[in-house]
Amino acid sequence: MLAPELLAELAARPEDNAPDVNLALAEQGPARALLALSRSPHVGAEVLAVVAARARAAVGAFEPEPDEHGHEEDEEERAAKARAELGLALDRALATHAATPASARDEVLARRSADAFFVLAAASHPAATETAAELAARWPARHALAERPWVGLVPPETLRAETAAAWARDRDICLREAAARLATDAALLAELGRDPARGVRRALCDNPAAAALWPTLAERDPAPEVRARAALALARATGAPAAALDRAERFAAALRAMQAGGELAPDVVAALTTPATLDGEGAELAGRILPAGVLSELVAQAVAGATSAAATDGLAAGIARRAPGDGDAEASPRTWAGLAKALATPAQGGPTGRARLAAWGGSGLGRHAAARLGGAARDERRAYGRELAGALVEGALAADPRVLARASRACPELVGLLCEAEVAVPPAVMELGWREPSIPDATLAALAARVSRPRQAPAEPADAELDLELAARPLALLEQVALAVGRTGPLSARVALAVIALDARRVRLVLAAVPRWRERLSGAELASVLRQHAGALVASRPEARPRGSEVKTWTERLLTDAEAAVALGVGHLTAEEFAARLRSGRHKLADPAAVAAGVEARAAVEGAVRVAPVVRWASDERARRSEALALWLLLEPVEGRRSAQALAGALDALAERSAAPPPLLAEALAILERRQPGRLESLMPQSPRGKATVATALGRAYRALGDR
Repeated sequence: MLAPELLAELAARPEDNAPDVNLALAEQGPARALLALSRSPHVGAEVLAVVAARARAAVGAFEPEPDEHGHEEDEEERAAKARAELGLALDRALATHAATPASARDEVLARRSADAFFVLAAASHPAATETAAELAARWPARHALAERPWVGLVPPETLRAETAAAWARDRDICLREAAARLATDAALLAELGRDPARGVRRALCDNPAAAALWPTLAERDPAPEVRARAALALARATGAPAAALDRAERFAAALRAMQAGGELAPDVVAALTTPATLDGEGAELAGRILPAGVLSELVAQAVAGATSAAATDGLAAGIARRAPGDGDAEASPRTWAGLAKALATPAQGGPTGRARLAAWGGSGLGRHAAARLGGAARDERRAYGRELAGALVEGALAADPRVLARASRACPELVGLLCEAEVAVPPAVMELGWREPSIPDATLAALAARVSRPRQAPAEPADAELDLELAARPLALLEQVALAVGRTGPLSARVALAVIALDARRVRLVLAAVPRWRERLSGAELASVLRQHAGALVASRPEARPRGSEVKTWTERLLTDAEAAVALGVGHLTAEEFAARLRSGRHKLADPAAVAAGVEARAAVEGAVRVAPVVRWASDERARRSEALALWLLLEPVEGRRSAQALAGALDALAERSAAPPPLLAEALAILERRQPGRLESLMPQSPRGKATVATALGRAYRALGDR
């Protein structure tokens, strides 16, 4: 073996060595010699094949070389880091060297397939393999409008004719788009010109071999950005040639695009913000992806009637599906505030602000879905359900029950598709399915295991709760669903209390926790008690308890509203006794929402007739006390749905005795709005104070819409 000093001297200038010397260096040299050989443009394929074999087999075992003071590195962590850096440097040199054999490049690519640099280096190599080309072709963009310029760096001759044909007919849109960009067969390109995916047709406009298709695409394609790209391609073809970037500049630009998940081209933005030519599918993409500032202007134009009905619905649907991190989209409070302002035009009438954003976005999503699903095959319908469910779990605006409920009204089929999607869904889907009689109990029981907490918690805690109508389904199903969902997310107070009341052990656990509570009653607090003892509750058999209520000793003292709600819910305080305390003034009602939760839970367990005294007190006092009216409003599920005229009349009757909109009343109306979106829009009080109360409630109900 050659002396280390001679090896180092020979490795310093590989271009001056004879081929046999470089081969000996590759076979016997240290790590630095291998790196020098792989970086030299004068080294041939035979030497690089040996370097690649040694890199594959022994890079991890290279010992750290002596430092400048002649001492060996003895810190294991530092040595491991040095070996890793050496392996990376060797792989980078091998991946980019013009003479590296194809098999060696593919080996490097197999080790580094998750790294954009290595994928691009292998795919853009002058002698790229189909393996490398396919990895680059499958490298995804973050959204459907993003350009993938790295595909254009793949040498077209890399693809065999049969490979290009297979890609052109693949279900993966990324492969079809790559075929449109790289294929040269005229018949195959013509077939791709009829592809249903607009991104595939847009890619044809960047393929010189498809120049014969550009006039047709520029004139007839239904997608405005495809027409714009084709027109741009024609203009470039007939005009002066643009200054070409060198290979290094193109590589660097493509690598930046890969690492960012693609880039949004200016001509695409311009095409999708031209209202007169916008189509429904393009509008939906625009709503999901375009930057907030551009989007607000487009929304204002749509509201003013500058877009077609299909485009307006598509835009609303895209905004409803807009989630944090969705492409170039911003999904911040400022985004939603800007869009709400763009919608709040005087000519539209009705609610303004975020309430209008919920109504417009939800209804548009429903109409757009109905148009998309009309005539679609069952597999396509299911795919749409899974696609929408994925967006909801990511935190799309439509995950809010106030938005999703409006969408389901415009497209009733959505509820079933989301419930049967067999993927994770937000609590709003369970709430919709629970209220829909056509959804079987068995489907809801299976759905409970897939209800997922929002990836980003809403600003308003109540918006993350699962809130179900207690009388809509059997108590056994309510218990099953609530316990399954409660393991990962919060429940509403009425749901939690009803489930607690069914098991004596749960009652004891909650009663032990009540004295420690200092804040208002919440479903999250109740559900946390169940989660803390979930193991013990599951390990032993449930303890059934009597359905009837009675006055327990501990409730004979003065109770807070939270304590009274728990006592009513679990049957430790009768409705007759509580109503008597309200009439006598012994109990001062300050939190109608908490008490209503307890009364509803007791009604679900024992029957509505058993809580009639409390409902009667609220009804008798609603014209004199705001807290009684708030309780009366919230007890609607027990007494039955009330007409808009009855609600408006109750507001006007109280307004004669109230100097300002009572906060408790506005909060109760906001809860009604969350449970039945659009309910407040139908209320038409005649008194100024009644109108102010409804306006305050609308603002309260939607103030945190979209905030995360």
